[in-house]
Amino acid sequence: MSLFVSASWSPVLIATGNQKFLAIASSIGLAVVVVLGFVLIPTLESQGAAVAFAAAAWVLLGALFFFLRRTGNGGHLDFGFLLRLIPLTAVCCAIAFVPWSTDVVQTAAAAVVFVAGTLLLRLVPGEVLDMARAALAGR
Repeated sequence: MSLFVSASWSPVLIATGNQKFLAIASSIGLAVVVVLGFVLIPTLESQGAAVAFAAAAWVLLGALFFFLRRTGNGGHLDFGFLLRLIPLTAVCCAIAFVPWSTDVVQTAAAAVVFVAGTLLLRLVPGEVLDMARAALAGR
């Protein structure tokens, strides 16, 4: 998610002459992943790396949004969907800590729960669903 969001927010900062904010946000994200990596990887190994990366991605998005708003952009963004997305994401992350199966099965289960949850909670934009239906009908 962070890749897609930052790919849309970063050009706004660049186009408005605020590249320094993009550099600062990226530096903050880098610092978070390095610090958390040193703390979490020795004990949690690959899961620690995943947690460090995910946390850094959210911090990067937060910093980008902060700087985007500071430049007078992004005021139209509505984050009400987060009230539905955050609990769903927490459930999907919790699947990783259930010791009932392999990492591959846990990942697949989390992916299925996430996709089903986004559809049930109506988090997928209607335009995306329309395009998917049209693509499937065209087969």
